[in-house]
Amino acid sequence: MPEHGVLSVWGVPVTLICRNLIAAVFVVMSCACVSTLHSADGVAMRMTSEEFRAYAEKVFRLQNEVISAITFAVEDGRVFEANELALIEAAEDAVLEECVDINRIAVQRRDGGGLRPFRDAKAARAVPNCEAAALRGRAALADVTSASGQ
Repeated sequence: MPEHGVLSVWGVPVTLICRNLIAAVFVVMSCACVSTLHSADGVAMRMTSEEFRAYAEKVFRLQNEVISAITFAVEDGRVFEANELALIEAAEDAVLEECVDINRIAVQRRDGGGLRPFRDAKAARAVPNCEAAALRGRAALADVTSASGQ
């Protein structure tokens, strides 16, 4: 039986062990964790939480820029051939589809929504695909506008 009613393990009071364990958990949780994310072409990207946050913000802005450019190109009276218009629309659809999770999280955070770990993790894994789709969309628009001389 423990001395004076204090539970101990190897002579160390259990309350002290628990307190130190809880402190260690908080220290680990507060560290800038390093994660590995795979780009759309399969390349491993290691980054801290802060680096990932900056990367996701960059991709979010890129996809917004591309969608805006496509929208304005189609709506500003430019004349495109049917195949060019189909290419631009397909690129726009791909960007919107690949970036849906990033946009959902942006709206959720804008509206003061809390974290949803499983959904947010899914969105995190989608960031490289969103970036790749946005870059393809930008390239498709550039190809079409340069080919049509606009």
